[in-house]
Amino acid sequence: GKPNPDMSLKPVAARLGGEAKAGQILVDRKVYAAIESIAETQPAGEFTLKGFNRPMVAFEVQALKVEG
Repeated sequence: GKPNPDMSLKPVAARLGGEAKAGQILVDRKVYAAIESIAETQPAGEFTLKGFNRPMVAFEVQALKVEG
């Protein structure tokens, strides 16, 4: 069958979680695009993740933005 796009996010999250340092939250471009309006982030660089052909750009989530 066709690949389920939702299923591809779980391995990415697990692999990025394995690359993160203690207390660090890393997300990929898709998650970054979904949270950029509510979270303060910074580029964390490229990571070569097991099971993926190309390096993946990751972003570090630093804090949630406070309205007001």
